Amino acid sequence: MTDSIKHGRIVVLDGWRGLAVAIVIVGHFIIPGFHIGRAGVELFFVLSGRLMADILFVQKSPLGHFFVRRFSRVWPALFVFAVVIFIIGKFIPLYNFGWRPFLSVITFTANYFFILADRVPPLGHIWSLCIEEHSYVFLGLLAFVVRRSRISVIAVLSTALAFTWGNGVFQTLMGGGYYDVYWRSDVRASSIFTSALLFLLLRDRPIPSKWRARCSPICLGLGLFLMLGFVPDPISYTIGSALLALGVCTVEHADQRFQAALSHPLMLRAGLWSYSIYLWQQPFHTLRSELPFVVWPLLSIPAVLAGVASFYYVEQPARRFLNTTFTRKAKAEAVSA
Repeated sequence: MTDSIKHGRIVVLDGWRGLAVAIVIVGHFIIPGFHIGRAGVELFFVLSGRLMADILFVQKSPLGHFFVRRFSRVWPALFVFAVVIFIIGKFIPLYNFGWRPFLSVITFTANYFFILADRVPPLGHIWSLCIEEHSYVFLGLLAFVVRRSRISVIAVLSTALAFTWGNGVFQTLMGGGYYDVYWRSDVRASSIFTSALLFLLLRDRPIPSKWRARCSPICLGLGLFLMLGFVPDPISYTIGSALLALGVCTVEHADQRFQAALSHPLMLRAGLWSYSIYLWQQPFHTLRSELPFVVWPLLSIPAVLAGVASFYYVEQPARRFLNTTFTRKAKAEAVSA
């Protein structure tokens, strides 16, 4: 057992998640510009693709269990966040929004609402959660079909990836900007599909051993570079995404120094808190527009603290309750059957 794998869990993947949220915080509060925060979101996407491919197509987790765990991880904390910001918005105009954006958030349709209607700054980051949930539904349905037929998951994922990649390039050539094109699930799901496809391909065709130790850090560095704002979006979200996906799909084979950096206790703790921090950093990011530049880094402190509080008082208790309830119900049904 290596330091990167404990009790069947790949520890460095938690560190990858911590790196993702750290990049978002840096991009939003410390070094604004160059779209650094978008790179952090992309790290989340490619990690999700790898994990979902493993859970659905390798471990073949029961789909009911899969969807309950996805719901329990994401929706309760999101609902509480949306309700709190909605209430605050009744007293602070900067955060004010109506029922339609609220409903779009809790139904995971916000990304298309923001494109077709209007963007709502304190909720602006929810577009990424919508894309993840839409991708989970697609991958879950694909797993359902694949398990009952001879359809090739590689062929379907390759087709879906070609469509989403092509759609992004086409929409951009037609004059669409980043928010009009790369907030769409039928475009940006490509990041998740890329990672899922690479993970499955590399199981049968692993990278030669002489390249494995260097593959992940090199791909991570090049991929992050291609995510910077001066790189055209179609390149960022095809070549750049593929490099980041290759990085996360080979991270457990990286050299010990790279793994040690990702496995540092602070990185692992940030990974544990990452979802709640990502949720709650946005209202403080929105507040930037009302404050001088020199104060922006200080906003990262309450942003992180709010996320940590959300994790311990909302996200973690809700996940435990829902997962435990579902498990007990499933066991009871199995016994009665």
